[in-house]
Amino acid sequence: MAAQEPPRPPPGSAEPLEPEPGGRYEAVVPHWFYCKVTDTRERWVPFSAQDSERLEAAHGAGKEQAGVVVPTSGGRYDVHLRERRRVAVYWEEEAAEVRRCTWFYKGDKDNKFIPYSEAFSEELEEAYMIAVTLGEWKKKLESPNREVIILHNPKLMVHYHPVASSDDWVSTPTEQGRPRTVKRGVENIAVEIPNGEPLLPCSHPKLCVTVSTGVSE
Repeated sequence: MAAQEPPRPPPGSAEPLEPEPGGRYEAVVPHWFYCKVTDTRERWVPFSAQDSERLEAAHGAGKEQAGVVVPTSGGRYDVHLRERRRVAVYWEEEAAEVRRCTWFYKGDKDNKFIPYSEAFSEELEEAYMIAVTLGEWKKKLESPNREVIILHNPKLMVHYHPVASSDDWVSTPTEQGRPRTVKRGVENIAVEIPNGEPLLPCSHPKLCVTVSTGVSE
């Protein structure tokens, strides 16, 4: 007598297939921010969509950035690209730091996401690219402040503070404590980005600067 075949599982009950290793990597889209200081408190504010595009175009022009000045906010502020400084044109105001932002973090006590430095963001992006391409996650990186960032998967990335070791009282990277949230790309953080406004006529010498060369017209 022939042996009976084992019963087949009902439709839809089969175990899900494991995802194939590797995936398609798409480069992150940068957005430019400036740091506004009020009563010693720092707040990173996004440039308008138009201003950010102008800054990115000047950044990617492939020429020396020394002397390149990009008018923003309708011409009321100039951004000195190489120095990463935003300067008021018509009145006295302390210059603001400017940053080309791609990666952000936010703690429990932070109201808004804060951009990482440009240099460390490049390290994070490289690690992310490798993880996506090879399908190898749970990547650990150490920040310049000896803090630990872990890329668990594209949707879960966290940032841990260092804690003091009881043995030598030296801060060492650990995974203890409540982590900060890490996000990649401005589209993944809650921030309002205005469309922008047209530049004023060239009634002021600083407004008549060619973005790509920094030469006055």
